[in-house]
Amino acid sequence: MSYFDANFDEKSFKKELNRVVKLHLKKAAAYKLGEPLAIIEAKCAITLSETEEFHKALIDSLTEKEKRDADFYSANYFHTMEGYTGEKVMKLWNAGKKDEAIKVYKHPLSY
Repeated sequence: MSYFDANFDEKSFKKELNRVVKLHLKKAAAYKLGEPLAIIEAKCAITLSETEEFHKALIDSLTEKEKRDADFYSANYFHTMEGYTGEKVMKLWNAGKKDEAIKVYKHPLSY
């Protein structure tokens, strides 16, 4: 059994996604309305909340090698999707370029 198969659970993912989105919304609310950091945190929460369909496609695309590589998936998903790579991935995903979005997620330095 791979690391991924032993540790991934869709229900747990959704719970963690909700926790991270709420965390970003709380951070946004802590700043004054219109402050740049408030806007950044709110955008991050929105972007993350829209990644569930992408996440399912990403999971379906994982190779056996990627599933065995604990570093590939373990804690990197939220970190990746909170940053510039996440924005780029979701722009491609929302533009209908689903395969390209998955490739950018898996190999961000190549793009």
